[in-house]
Amino acid sequence: MPECFTIYADKIEGRIDPFYYRPEFYELVRQLEHLKWKIVKLSDIFEINRGGSPRPIHKFFTTEENGVNWIKIGDTKGVDKYIYKTNQKIKPEGVKFSREVKEGDFILSNSMSFGRPYIMKTKGCIHDGWLLLREKDKDLNKEFLYYLLSTNFIYRFFKRATLGGVVENLNIDLVKEIRVPIPSLHIQNKIVSLMDSAYSSKKSKESEALNLLDSINDYVLDELGIKLPELEDKRTYVVNSDEAENKRIDAYYYQPKFEEIEKAVKKGKFEVKELKDSLDYHKKGIEVGSNAYIDEGIPFIRIADIDDYKIKYAETDKKIKLELYEKLKEYQPKKDELLFSKDGSIGFCVVVNENKDSIISGGILRLKVKKDVNNFYIKTILSSKFFKILTERESIGSIIKHLTPEVFLSLKIPLPPLSVQNKIADEVKRRMQKAEHLQKEAKEELEKAKQEVEKIILGESK
Repeated sequence: MPECFTIYADKIEGRIDPFYYRPEFYELVRQLEHLKWKIVKLSDIFEINRGGSPRPIHKFFTTEENGVNWIKIGDTKGVDKYIYKTNQKIKPEGVKFSREVKEGDFILSNSMSFGRPYIMKTKGCIHDGWLLLREKDKDLNKEFLYYLLSTNFIYRFFKRATLGGVVENLNIDLVKEIRVPIPSLHIQNKIVSLMDSAYSSKKSKESEALNLLDSINDYVLDELGIKLPELEDKRTYVVNSDEAENKRIDAYYYQPKFEEIEKAVKKGKFEVKELKDSLDYHKKGIEVGSNAYIDEGIPFIRIADIDDYKIKYAETDKKIKLELYEKLKEYQPKKDELLFSKDGSIGFCVVVNENKDSIISGGILRLKVKKDVNNFYIKTILSSKFFKILTERESIGSIIKHLTPEVFLSLKIPLPPLSVQNKIADEVKRRMQKAEHLQKEAKEELEKAKQEVEKIILGESK
């Protein structure tokens, strides 16, 4: 919504853009000035520097042992606090173009998901999407500093320190000037204890949830009487010419493990049928092209927006205009259909639980299960580990994998009586719902602890 406010000339601090002077930021400053704690600049606590990137970066990537850890934003996916490892290394000669970080340094995301701090538990180099914060004052509790930088209160100061544009970036000079409260060591330790307890509880509940989800595969196989042997890739094996006739000729396709899975499935308790025998129809999505994307509009669901548990309507960053949606309405998923990813990250399958305005991309199939078949049972089979391995076998393409609908629909799955399907579906739902509840509890407890920390820092906690 449009805003109107007045800033007097003597309040101008270098920047002249209205965003920097919004009333909500002045309220933050006012709160800070009324705190009873010592107030210091971030530059008083840390030596702050930008990261850097050798150009072109791909020429510096290496798998050699003498490679230097290259810390990417992607390495922080699922990471709460510490960075222990990275997935990429660069050649030693690339270090001079980057920024070296030591174990114990703080790094702060500088773009996109800006303002997220991490503590290094390894050494390496950071690119220009990071800021390096190296402690000057070793007397402060390091864990407290992490939790302080993670508060919503400080995040709003980071928000004020961003530069505009399509992608928000932190202005390093403004970051250095951000003032933060430093309570007594007793309070610092109290905050660390509170947050450590919350993270410990979160980790425990997430582990329990993961064990529940991992148990689903073994439960389903046991109910179907399928006993899979230990599956591994063989380095050498023989394929007769008649076996390869009119089929693919790449060696991986004939890995013995695939035949072992197929045999195990056929030896199970129940009859196997081609997947298409369980479906009324299958329909592909559509590609609209990047020019059709807008910031606000109808969700355009891509493969990255689904997994085996949910459709991430709210999280998708691709939207399309209402007018285009109206033209493409035939590509909207319908309640009780299954969505299956057939390209790229192949093998995700999820049930559509509501008729929500959206369009799916061409890499996703919509599957309508027959009325005399339990759709959640089919979803469970399509999400199973053994089925994912079979779809991996049948996928084609070197850079981006594709699974043709014809081959996908010809894959054979166990199809027990409806009563057995219902039993399996109900138990899998129960485990998934319990896991989801645990994950939700873990997030809520952590958020509650963060709010309590903020109250302590702002002097609102009793």
